[in-house]
Amino acid sequence: MGFLLALGLLADGALVALLIGISGFVFSGPEGMNGEIGAVLSWSLALGVCLVCALLALVFWRGGRRDFALAAAWLPALGFLAGAVFTL
Repeated sequence: MGFLLALGLLADGALVALLIGISGFVFSGPEGMNGEIGAVLSWSLALGVCLVCALLALVFWRGGRRDFALAAAWLPALGFLAGAVFTL
């Protein structure tokens, strides 16, 4: 189970890196938050969900709730996958 948690946290980290990588497109360049407000809000929410879910997964794991830890770790990756599949 620890291996699955590590993979989930790695997937969360990859999503955070992807979101930071595309932030220039969302914010209309490197100079600041000049992008469309809907895009900025959804980018910020997605980044926050990835970070909070990773933190919650570690807290649940330390508290002995391994099932909640796995669910929290994999939630952003599964949400991204569902969004990619349903928008095709």
